[in-house]
Amino acid sequence: MILAPAHALACLVAIAPLSSGFHVPAGPALRQQAGGSKSIGRAAGWSPVMMTAGNNDGPDTSGPVTRTGALQRAAAGLIGAGVALPALVAVAPLEAQARKAGVNRPDLLPKEQTNVIDLVSMLTKGQVKRINKQLEDLEKATGYRLRLLCQKYPETPGLAVKDYWKVDDKTIVMVVDSGDDDRKSGAVNILNFNVGDGLRLGLPPQFWQRLQNKYGNRFFVRDNGVDGAIISAVDSITLCLRSETGFCVDPPDLKKVANDQAVLESIGRR
Repeated sequence: MILAPAHALACLVAIAPLSSGFHVPAGPALRQQAGGSKSIGRAAGWSPVMMTAGNNDGPDTSGPVTRTGALQRAAAGLIGAGVALPALVAVAPLEAQARKAGVNRPDLLPKEQTNVIDLVSMLTKGQVKRINKQLEDLEKATGYRLRLLCQKYPETPGLAVKDYWKVDDKTIVMVVDSGDDDRKSGAVNILNFNVGDGLRLGLPPQFWQRLQNKYGNRFFVRDNGVDGAIISAVDSITLCLRSETGFCVDPPDLKKVANDQAVLESIGRR
């Protein structure tokens, strides 16, 4: 799986029929296991998939993912978030040592079950309702569950998300992080992803890197807002998972999809 930082404002999305391997480590303990540059993923018993960079703040380049440095930078953010799901391999750079520890706050979870938990009002009530319905439909159509958590570290449920959502190896986690700390350090790409083993073939690492670059960069957020970035990313994931092939390397062109849909609807009305 793939993870991301939650030590500031964060919005977490998870997709899946869930597993027992969910783990939210305490940051310092995990870093001690890692020994700085060791594979903390393997130390924690996780299997490799991929991890996004978390500080890609430029516009979408849609180029192939070839740099191992992207994994290292992402690992730093994930450790700091204190959120880790199964199937994760993270190589922790030295800057990870400065990150804050994770937390476990089940009291922050709602009593009722819901697909969207917005602790910091990143989305309007109408947007929450629409995404909730979208995620319900996705689960019915594909078997994958999508869960969204908006939070501000350290006010985060952390480990408690495991039992609440029962996450497994078919889970995708999207973390939307717009915190001030990352903004000051230049790590202003707000999108990070945690991807379960069950999706690594249909949605490979290149897809997540390109999705991050497309909608998480500062320019897109400036022009469309954090909610626009969240909705665009969720729509892209949903379209790919519900496509005939269930496979994407590049995020779909949402404008083209909307135009094509409008044309089809227009033809149908004739």
